[in-house]
Amino acid sequence: MKRPTLLALLASAAVCALILAMQSRQIRSLESRAATLRKTPPNSATEIPSGESPPPRNRPTPTSPATAPPASQEKLDRFAEIIRRQLAEIGDISSSPVAFLRLLPALLPLVESLDIDELIALADRLGNNGALFPPTDDKSSARLVLYLLAAELDPLKILSREDLDLASDEGDLQTSIFDTLARKDPDAAIRWLDAQAMDPGPKSAFQRGIALGLLAHDPRRGLDFILENPGIIPTSGMGRIIAGLRIPDAARDGLIEALPDPRYADFRPALSNLVLESSLATVPIPDLRDQTTALQLADEQVASFLRNHSYKLIQRDPDATAAW
Repeated sequence: MKRPTLLALLASAAVCALILAMQSRQIRSLESRAATLRKTPPNSATEIPSGESPPPRNRPTPTSPATAPPASQEKLDRFAEIIRRQLAEIGDISSSPVAFLRLLPALLPLVESLDIDELIALADRLGNNGALFPPTDDKSSARLVLYLLAAELDPLKILSREDLDLASDEGDLQTSIFDTLARKDPDAAIRWLDAQAMDPGPKSAFQRGIALGLLAHDPRRGLDFILENPGIIPTSGMGRIIAGLRIPDAARDGLIEALPDPRYADFRPALSNLVLESSLATVPIPDLRDQTTALQLADEQVASFLRNHSYKLIQRDPDATAAW
């Protein structure tokens, strides 16, 4: 591959990573606000930044524009028109992921009052025929943002849509959305994957998402899943793959209990580091020291952890850190 082409690809990947990180933060905020809105009475009014109010909120929600009740149809038509005007004010929007940077601030305030089915139906309205990336549709970026927001709330509903080309040239969205499902409900992810006719190569990417989801819910089961499917998370690259994995306290305790098992010896360095780093900000220093003992870490591993995180440890508790 020529060097300029490689640099262009790397730059594109970096932009996508930045966008997805921003999108993740926006999505978590939307999910929290949407949960609050669902608890409000159906007749409550929702304010829209443009100064217009949407039609009254109806609880029967559409699975597609064709089956939506008339009131919901009118509501979605109005939202779609508001979004089109917003897009016109932003300027030319192509299907490039870079457009997300401009779309997100404009779209999120408009759609935060919609539930999952309305969000999907609104995304369908911005397309020619429901396909995710029609070649000449300048609203495809807007629609993709809406689908990704819907996927964060209910990924299985998006994965079940047979009319969406989620494995498009723009990136394998299907794997990304599946990873969201595996993070939320690993068992549902396993059932979906079992129902797919898929070659072992592509399937391994989905199995990796299941493994990470299981680790965050039931660590011993996740470790066994990795053992049963060798190669989905190579031991040499495990640290990079699990970096940033969010695990609740119960899962962290489960990993501390499970990792001394000799069967998991190859996973111990990377996962022990994950456990310690997830404890770094909240667990008292003496308890953190006890964790290294429970994990049966070698002296050089403990010394490496202390060197790498000495500044944070001293800031939290200089006396306990010095004693350690």
